Amino acid sequence: MKLNMAVLCDRATVREGLLHILGAGVTRCSLALPGAPDLDLAILLQGEGLDDLAGRHTMTVEIKDSEGQGVGRAELGWDGPTVDPSAAEDLIPQLPVAIPIRAIQFTNPGEHTVTVAVDGHELTRLSVFITKAEIPGVTFRMA
Repeated sequence: MKLNMAVLCDRATVREGLLHILGAGVTRCSLALPGAPDLDLAILLQGEGLDDLAGRHTMTVEIKDSEGQGVGRAELGWDGPTVDPSAAEDLIPQLPVAIPIRAIQFTNPGEHTVTVAVDGHELTRLSVFITKAEIPGVTFRMA
């Protein structure tokens, strides 16, 4: 199994096996801290053979701050079907995934690392730099 793409973006959805992406390539985000970025993680996995995505698999996405402290974690599991080779001679097996990052609260500014692993094997690391939103005349505080 290989990773064809992993990208932070404004929005990602999956419909009918297609990955739809808006505003891909986010590397910086300004937030009222603590706060959640309005981002998704778009991932496209590809099987290296018809049976590569078959069986039970687990994808883990971990986000850590610059000090290595955990910010958020998502774990997704799937049971892929076995494909009859005679019925799928032109099939390229792939799995599109959209993970909402907007549900995760970030508390510290600085570089954050997003790690994507499948079945315990790290496939990629992405970085996003979080800055504290500074709006003149406006003070952010927790109620």
